[in-house]
Amino acid sequence: MANMRAVHTHHNDHSTAKTHGFQPKIQSISKVVKRSYKRAYHRAITYGCTQYHGRTMTPQDFHQMTPSSPKQVASAPKQTHGRSPGTKQRVSVLTWNIGGLTSSFYTCFQEWLKTSRIDIIHLQETHWHFSSEWQTNEYNCIHSGCSTSRAGILTMVSKRLGHSDNITWQEPIPGRILHVRVKGQLQSIDLLNLYQYVYRPSHLNDRDGFWTTMQSTLDQVPARNICIVMGDLNTSLPTTSSKVGFADYLSETGRCTGPKHKDWRKWLHIIDHYDMTVLNSWSGQHGPTFISEHGSSRIDYLCCRGVHSDILAKDVKQLLHHPMLSNSGCRHIPLTTTVISRWMPCPKQSPYFWTPSKKRQVMDHYKMQHPQWLQQMEAVADKIHTLPMDPFVHDLTGFHQIVNSMVDPGIRTQDVPSQTSCRPQTNTVFKDFLFHSNMMKKSTKATLHQVFQSWMHSAKRQVLKRQMDKVTRMNKKMKKQELFQQAHEASQAHDTRRFFGIIRKLSPKVPRKPINLRGPNGNLLGPEEAADHLRDWYHAMYSDQQISEFEPTQLHWPFEEDELRHNFLQLPAHKAVSPHYAPAPLWRSIRHVMAGKLQELGYHCITQDAVPQEWGKSTIVFLGKPGKSTSDVANLRPICLLEPCGKVLMRVLGMALRDQVSMELHKWPLFAYQPGRSTHDAIRRVLGHCGEVKQLQFMLQHRIHQTAAGAYQPLQ
Repeated sequence: MANMRAVHTHHNDHSTAKTHGFQPKIQSISKVVKRSYKRAYHRAITYGCTQYHGRTMTPQDFHQMTPSSPKQVASAPKQTHGRSPGTKQRVSVLTWNIGGLTSSFYTCFQEWLKTSRIDIIHLQETHWHFSSEWQTNEYNCIHSGCSTSRAGILTMVSKRLGHSDNITWQEPIPGRILHVRVKGQLQSIDLLNLYQYVYRPSHLNDRDGFWTTMQSTLDQVPARNICIVMGDLNTSLPTTSSKVGFADYLSETGRCTGPKHKDWRKWLHIIDHYDMTVLNSWSGQHGPTFISEHGSSRIDYLCCRGVHSDILAKDVKQLLHHPMLSNSGCRHIPLTTTVISRWMPCPKQSPYFWTPSKKRQVMDHYKMQHPQWLQQMEAVADKIHTLPMDPFVHDLTGFHQIVNSMVDPGIRTQDVPSQTSCRPQTNTVFKDFLFHSNMMKKSTKATLHQVFQSWMHSAKRQVLKRQMDKVTRMNKKMKKQELFQQAHEASQAHDTRRFFGIIRKLSPKVPRKPINLRGPNGNLLGPEEAADHLRDWYHAMYSDQQISEFEPTQLHWPFEEDELRHNFLQLPAHKAVSPHYAPAPLWRSIRHVMAGKLQELGYHCITQDAVPQEWGKSTIVFLGKPGKSTSDVANLRPICLLEPCGKVLMRVLGMALRDQVSMELHKWPLFAYQPGRSTHDAIRRVLGHCGEVKQLQFMLQHRIHQTAAGAYQPLQ
């Protein structure tokens, strides 16, 4: 074992007499000499748990270790970016019902996570009412909230497991059941974050609906995927089986099974039916997962499929010494373990050369007109000017590869400093909070000195907790003031794009909704399945069985170099083009040479009677319709991103066609996408029609009275 290898042992050979036969080896354990073992022990003491040789270990798991001297660590927690050699084939998980996630608790919890290598985290009962997703420095966060009850569940997936683009999720019961799927190269990980209703007579129907929805969600999980189920089920398991180890737990009064719930057999049926193993039920030394003044129970569970539940997975640790765990009152105990997984995350590299960061850099350089940028554009223009265009008649891929290879956006000169999850003041307060929490929990003797020492640490711990709340509120206020300052600077610089970008951060027009498509049965679709589903849906929508035949006409080139140059300049700098090609500001900068080369390409197209295939292709981007769910293809609005040269030609053709048909269209009451017309004209037309109807009604009314009086007048 790792902890036995970490100690120094020697034989007791005081006598020099020769011995015969079998003699037992007497070991004299002196002290621990392995430095990595010592470091792991100090991490477990400070932060409640640590990873050592692929195992999650608490301070009680370290043997032959003397208590460390009570000194306070002066440095901030060291952030870990990689994995230890023993954890490469395993995924570490943690579940915890925190009973309310405040801003200060969330900030300090993020600081605590910097010292751990936990890949998947499930938090229950956050008391947040919204549903959204966001990213921190190390985690992809998905939250499901409910506005009608004290619920809310948060799932955090480490970026080591995959990019946010490879994560899809759904909330079958908002605030109660959250299903997250992490896409991998060979298999996916399905995560179920659960928070069952509290057992009360008024909640029996809700609990039955919870079990039913949970089963339907598990039915959607493919058998080849890794399935991990964690959360607060508010249900005891008072029996043993091949999937459940001990039916009782170790409490202060001895072995106890906790309160019985009438629907516990439904929970056991789900475990047996889906081959789930309750990992935190196989140790006889485990205590309750929920402790209150009225008793205790084991209602929090950590489960996975039987094929992934090896000995290390069943070695679940209860983080009783977690520094953020309350010492009194109602509280749930955090549970953590590792699950075997030969996980291969999807590649993080973008398939496109022009990433969003590179596009922003080009936009900044184009606005500032730096000398380095101008020199680079001159070099690109000179290179393009010497290129012959006849090889690119059928395919422009080589041309764009040459342009991309010569453009290097470089380092941005006006980067906005990124905001870290915790400021230095928060780190200092959290460090002091950890120190006093550990010192208070180390007090085991009932002496008068220890009582006053514990009292002192407890009082300082409460003061630091209030100070953390104050620092968190101050940091939020400072962050908002920084955004106001950045908006003021953008307004003074007349940078409307940056200005409205900051406004959208403060008050977004619409909430950010990820596209999580579902199949016909309501199951989550991965990237490949979603692409196939989109293709089939649009093929059924726009396909035409009767294809009309037409005879191709002779190709001619109706464009002039001056109008091409003008339309290159008219390319909207903030509008997107296909991600395979350079953004619009670059084409605006080299418009003079591009107009001539595009004209040359047109003459070659006439000669060879062909056009580049890129002009007939587009990249489709889907936007969610406001106020509608993004899980249905019908609620997505597609837009097409074109190749820049083809976009310029389509713009010239569109303007020419508009000039020819505009006079004919003006005869008809068409107000959309017409120059010189707007919604005011449409409203004015409707109001004019209503006025004519009212006038006719008034004249009819007078005609009736006049007819009754004998003075008939014909209606004009």
